[in-house]
Amino acid sequence: MDEAVLDAATSLLRAGGYVRLSMREVAETAGVSRQSVHLRWSTKLELVMEVLRRQAATVPIDPDGDLGAALDSLHGTANRGDLPLLAGIITEMQANPALADAYRREIDQPRRALFAQLLARARARGELAPDTDVDLLSEVVPALILRRVLISGEPVDDAYLDRVRDAFFLRTDDSRPRPTG
Repeated sequence: MDEAVLDAATSLLRAGGYVRLSMREVAETAGVSRQSVHLRWSTKLELVMEVLRRQAATVPIDPDGDLGAALDSLHGTANRGDLPLLAGIITEMQANPALADAYRREIDQPRRALFAQLLARARARGELAPDTDVDLLSEVVPALILRRVLISGEPVDDAYLDRVRDAFFLRTDDSRPRPTG
């Protein structure tokens, strides 16, 4: 039952966003009773957070892995349609403090910390410049991809990821331009 409900909730979130999602519609779409849904997830927020945790788990960040694999996983996320769903969640977070708090605590902060660990280990291996600000970079790369998909509507393709790699990850010397004054 859980998979059917989570699949239904994911589909409905993609179609209508958080505000229009109802537990009744999720139950109907999943082919289960509303009571069954409420027994497992007592609130819409709990159900939506389960959907988001499930989605995040499909894009693993291995802090001991390599940068290319991390970028490739972001590439997969951007191109399978999860970001528009996330855009709706981000929009609703502005008006819904409980959703914002839960998303930041359960999804954003842990994933950003894993990505920062991955970057720190890459820096220690010499794959990034010694002065790379891994905390900032752990925010910048996902932001670039979100912007590309949600604002410009351009694809996150291999050419774009190569540009991101060249700009941030493969430059281990001091040839990067530095801000002046």
